[in-house]
Amino acid sequence: MTVNSFAAVSLDPALVLWSIQNTSECFEEFTECERYGISILKSSQQVLSDRYARSLAHEMDVADRIVDGAGVPLVKDALATLSCRLTALHPGGDHHIIVGEVDALTHSEGEPLVFFSGGYQRLA
Repeated sequence: MTVNSFAAVSLDPALVLWSIQNTSECFEEFTECERYGISILKSSQQVLSDRYARSLAHEMDVADRIVDGAGVPLVKDALATLSCRLTALHPGGDHHIIVGEVDALTHSEGEPLVFFSGGYQRLA
């Protein structure tokens, strides 16, 4: 799925958070799992962002993914990937806040895909 509610929480331990809508069709997959992956897309991967942002289109196409050593699916050729272990889940209105500890991280060169103010933007 595509999310735009991602943030760093802590460096030691490395913790990140993101939010999922309570009515999301993949709510249980992310709130009841032990591990999950975060892929930070390159600016050239807008098509993937759009595809996985659609309702009922969250199943990752085999051609778009890699699986890390812990069995976590990640987007192939992403700017960065984070393999996370779920550490906390907090209700927050019509969403839940998911906190994960980063167990593994990869990164490559490139421009990030940025979604801001209702559309895709470029960094100046």
